[in-house]
Parts: sequence; structure tokens; C-alpha cells
Amino acid sequence: MRLKTISLLLITLLTSTVLAQELPEYGQITELQGKQKVYIAAESVSSRKIIANELKKQFILVDSPDEAEFILLYTVESSTESLGRRRSHYMRSQLTAYVQTEKRKRILWQDDETYEESSGFSLSRPNEMNLAKNFLKALKKAK
Repeated sequence: MRLKTISLLLITLLTSTVLAQELPEYGQITELQGKQKVYIAAESVSSRKIIANELKKQFILVDSPDEAEFILLYTVESSTESLGRRRSHYMRSQLTAYVQTEKRKRILWQDDETYEESSGFSLSRPNEMNLAKNFLKALKKAK
């Protein structure tokens, strides 16, 4: 009985330690001031290129997260809705700026953008471009 109690306590302690390491910290975008080397992580090469084109004038783009002073992570969720004969495609994207500390990820900025395409036609700029521009505006405003 005592061995089971000790085992259960040890498992609980290890599990809570692992979960705590996976949880992010939160900071401010001002912590990016002075940082120049950025790694862009995206689900597709084309998305990465769009973001890189917006940032290349102000930052040094690196090809490895190990070389970066901070990371921009671009993620996408999409859905399609049908209303009668009309179909709409929604793409919700998120861009997150973070640094990796010894213990965990520290999120310094995050923004969302939604793109709607109805009947295969849209006048909007790509989410990647909008989010990259939003990031640059937020960084400029924080100075």
C-alpha cells in the first residue's frame, strides 16, 4: 500500500513538472527591442515567403531557430460554410512572436486575422501579409 502511494505521488509530481514546462510565459512586445535575428515558422513555404517579404527590410531572417533571437510562428485554421448555393471559405490565421527561454516559451505578441472568400473571389490581402504588417506596426508603436 505504501509503495503504491509513493509511486502515485512520484507520477503526479513528474506529470505536473512536465506540464508546467510546456505552459508559456507572457511578456511584452517591448522585449523585442534590439533583437534583429528572426526565424519564421509557417505551415507552408509560400506563407513563410509572404511574411519574410514584409520583414526583410527591418530584420535579419535566419534559417534555423537555433540562430534566432526570436521566433514568429504562423498558424492557420480554416473552415467552409454553405448557405444555400453560396459557399464561403474562412481562414483564421494567427501570428505569434516569442522567445525561447531555458525553461519555456515566452510569448511577447500575438494577433489573429480572418480572411473570407465567397464564390472564389476576394479583394483582401493575404492574412500572412496583414499579420506581418500588424506586427511591424505594434513593434513601432511600442518604441
